[in-house]
Amino acid sequence: MKSFYNILFKVAFFFLSFFVTQQSTAQLVAGDIAFTGYHGSLNSPQSDGFSFVILKNVAANTVIHFTENAWGNNSVFRAGENTVSFTFATARTQGTEIAIAGIPGGTPTATLIGGGSAGTCSGLMLSLSVNGDQVIAYQSAVANTAPFTFISAIHMNVHTIANGNA
Repeated sequence: MKSFYNILFKVAFFFLSFFVTQQSTAQLVAGDIAFTGYHGSLNSPQSDGFSFVILKNVAANTVIHFTENAWGNNSVFRAGENTVSFTFATARTQGTEIAIAGIPGGTPTATLIGGGSAGTCSGLMLSLSVNGDQVIAYQSAVANTAPFTFISAIHMNVHTIANGNA
């Protein structure tokens, strides 16, 4: 009977460990990152970029997709613009700020604010218009493929100020 309880204990420990591990690497949700900067260049091939800060601890190998494709009325992303997929190289703590930059349509890089590599990027660098553009951060199993978990978004130059009034 003692060996039965040992086996039962080991099975229970395995399942408990599995679920605790799964929770610690849970998906990000709305508000878990905040954009801190945006730079669109006037003349190509100058570098475009954006930065964000994580507002909760993030596990290694977590992937965030960033797209400049607008979200359409038909609940899908508009096609024709670029998407960058960023993968955290190591676990990061809340408050870590990351910049992603590169020549539009080229290979982007991700760096920690203050120096050092933040992780890896795949896809094509966004071409951020100085006349107004958006960056939408989301998670999905495959970039630009539903279901989506939206995390954050920023839109630049959404309105014009006339006579000092917004």
